[in-house]
Amino acid sequence: MRIVFSSPTITITRSTKRAPKCNGARFDLMAQYALGTNAKGKNRYDLAVHFVGKDKIRALNTIYRKKTYVTDILSFPYDKNIGEIFIHLDKVAQKAKIFRQETGDKKITSEIYLEQLFIHGLLHLKGYDHGSTMEKKEAQLQHKFKLPRIPWH
Repeated sequence: MRIVFSSPTITITRSTKRAPKCNGARFDLMAQYALGTNAKGKNRYDLAVHFVGKDKIRALNTIYRKKTYVTDILSFPYDKNIGEIFIHLDKVAQKAKIFRQETGDKKITSEIYLEQLFIHGLLHLKGYDHGSTMEKKEAQLQHKFKLPRIPWH
């Protein structure tokens, strides 16, 4: 694993050849807002974000969700202040392209989709399940970070 970014709140690593196109400081700020923490230690949250290949994400999906396919993101909350997120960049690029084609919105790049997906994963760490409450929280964070809305399905 190579460290891509590290702060008191978040550590971003990759085991892939290709480095993610993400702004570590922006991810850190998103994590602080979504998780209700700050870098000074108040309500501290230890978050690890790993960019992994298809074999790793499929194995995790199979072991923990009993799903045998490659997914784009998995979130694992270990307790109220510790969690991990695993992201597969090739699936992110694939889904960004699909959303761009479905919506006709050229602003939905892989980088934008990655940020949307990261927010989605953070909310799962906070205990949100898919539904209207999570969608409202996503919309608030998307507005805060000036991201276009993506129709998740």
